[in-house]
Amino acid sequence: HAASANGTCVACPAGSYRTLQDLGCRSCPQDRTTAAPGATADTACVCAPGYRAAMGGSANSTEACEECPAGTYQDIPGATTCTHCPLGTAQPSTAATMAAQCTLCGVGLVAAEAGSPTCAPCADVEAITVAGIYGECFCRDGFFSDPEGPSGAAKECL
Repeated sequence: HAASANGTCVACPAGSYRTLQDLGCRSCPQDRTTAAPGATADTACVCAPGYRAAMGGSANSTEACEECPAGTYQDIPGATTCTHCPLGTAQPSTAATMAAQCTLCGVGLVAAEAGSPTCAPCADVEAITVAGIYGECFCRDGFFSDPEGPSGAAKECL
């Protein structure tokens, strides 16, 4: 806690801490925050939302934090992993902080794997996406799928 101008003690805000030796609140490094106000040590500074512990380490202040890659997000302070955007959505930016940043692919576009940074057109020119099913391409009316066709996000339509 730090003393305010009127002499009362107030908690250091989230993203900062104060030890007994400090006169005021100290900010956590740029890619770090605290889980709550009132932190009393630098070890309370953990990886901020949008970041994860580097190289599978812990998220405490002695470990490096790295941005979550495109196609993922992280909304919890101190997380050690990033969450993949769901199938049929894409997220092109790094350091995303919420699931709402994963956007649905449009008609004729597909993100066939969870954690896709971008949506791509269906591979076959006769393939389309179906409303509400954005992780797979389907053959247009009048075409059918070749069961011996190539594997991948889209089917070969004949």
